[in-house]
Amino acid sequence: MGQEGKTQMEAAMGVYDNDEVQTYVSELGLKIAANAERPHLPWSFTVVDDPIVNAFALPGGPVFVSRGILTHMNSEAELVSVLGHEVGHITAKHTVRRISNAQVANLGLGIGSILAGDYGRDVAQIGGASLQILFLSYGRGDESQSDDLGFRYMQELGYDVREMPAMFRILQRVSGPSAIPEWQSTHPDPGNRIAVTEARIAALPPGSLDGTRVGRDRFLDMIEGMPFGEDPRQGYMDGNTFIHPALGFRMDAPPDWSVQNSPQSVIVFPETKDAYLQMTMVGQEAPTVLAAKFYADENIGGGPAESVRIHGLDASVGDFRARTENGMIYGRAAFIWHGGNTYGLFGLADKGGYNKYRSVFESVIASFQNESRQEKLEVEPDRIRLVRLEKAMSLADFQKAYPSTVSLDQLAIINGIDDSSTRIPAGTRLKRVAR
Repeated sequence: MGQEGKTQMEAAMGVYDNDEVQTYVSELGLKIAANAERPHLPWSFTVVDDPIVNAFALPGGPVFVSRGILTHMNSEAELVSVLGHEVGHITAKHTVRRISNAQVANLGLGIGSILAGDYGRDVAQIGGASLQILFLSYGRGDESQSDDLGFRYMQELGYDVREMPAMFRILQRVSGPSAIPEWQSTHPDPGNRIAVTEARIAALPPGSLDGTRVGRDRFLDMIEGMPFGEDPRQGYMDGNTFIHPALGFRMDAPPDWSVQNSPQSVIVFPETKDAYLQMTMVGQEAPTVLAAKFYADENIGGGPAESVRIHGLDASVGDFRARTENGMIYGRAAFIWHGGNTYGLFGLADKGGYNKYRSVFESVIASFQNESRQEKLEVEPDRIRLVRLEKAMSLADFQKAYPSTVSLDQLAIINGIDDSSTRIPAGTRLKRVAR
C-alpha cells in the first residue's frame, strides 16, 4: 500500500523539479533510516511541489516533505528533526495501526473511482484507500513516540537537538487562525510537544551538545530561489478564468464555484458539492480515438461523441452515463486537442444534478482555448532570496531595506524570529520573498 500510495502521491501532488534539492533531502533521510530500527525497508524521501507546510509518511518507507515546509525551515538540523519524526512513524508502524483502526476497506472512494472501468481509473486516478490514509490523525501516544525516536535519530547523527523545538515553534506559529497547515491536521498540538522536547534537552548531560551540527548555511543555500507559496507557472486563477502558462491554455470556471488545481487535474465544483467538472490530460491520440475508447468501456453508456471545433481546436463531445459502485452517474465528456495532447473534461452529477448543471458543464467546456497573451504566460512565482546583513538591524528595518511580497509577520515566521524589533547581528543571512 505504501508503494502504491507513493506513486499516486507523486502524480497527484507533483515532484519538486530540482535534482540538487531532491538529492540533498534524500541523502539526509537515508542516513536517518540506516540508523533506525528497520533499515532494510524500501525507504524513499521526496520533496513534493506543494506550497502547504506539510510532511507525512506512508507505510513501509515513503516519506514526503513539501517545498512549503522547506521554505519555513532555517537549518539542516530542523529538516533532520522533521525527517526523523516521520521515520519514527514508519519504524513504529503508526500508520499501519491507524489503517487497522479505521478499517481501510470502509475509508470511501476517491474521485478516481467515480468512473468505473479501466479507462475511468486512467483519467481520474486521484485517491483511493492508499491516499486516504493521509487523512488519518495520529494520537498523542504516537506523536510522543515519534518525537522521542526523532530526537534519538538526531543525536545519533550528531545534530543539535535544540533545533527540534525551534521547528515546532515555527509550525505552531504557522498554524494560526489564518493559515492552518496540512501538517497540523495529522500532527496535533505542537505546543505540548515543545515542552516535552525541551525537558528532554534539559535532562541531557552537561556538554553533550558541544560540537553538534546545525547546518544553517548549507540548508539556506539549498532553498535559495525556491518558489514560495503557489506557483502560477502550474496554473492560477485570473478572476473566474483558470490559466495554465506552462501548458498554454485557459478555461472559465462558473462564478462562485471552487477550483482545485493539482499537477494531475483541475477540478471545479459548486458550494453544494453535488456535481463537479474535472479536466485532465488523457493522452496524445486524436480526440475521436480517445472518445471512441471512452464509450467502448462496458461501464459507460451514452454517446456517440460529436466531432466539433472549440475555439479552433479539434474536439469530440457527448453525454454519457456510468455505472459505479455507488450507482449511476451522468455526465458531459469532451476530448479537446491542444498542444500535442488531448485533454478530457468530464462534468459529473447524479441524474437530477446533471439536468441542473448540464448547461454549466457545456459552458466550461466551450471556454477551453489556447492562451497566447504574453502577460498571462510570463507570470513567475515569488521566490526565497537570501540577504547577508552588512550591519545589525531589526527585522522591521530589514523589511524596509529589502521589501518582501509577504507581511512582516510572515517574514518573521519563515526566519524563525519571534520579535521583529529585536536587533539581528551583522553577518546573519535572512530570507526575503521577492517576485
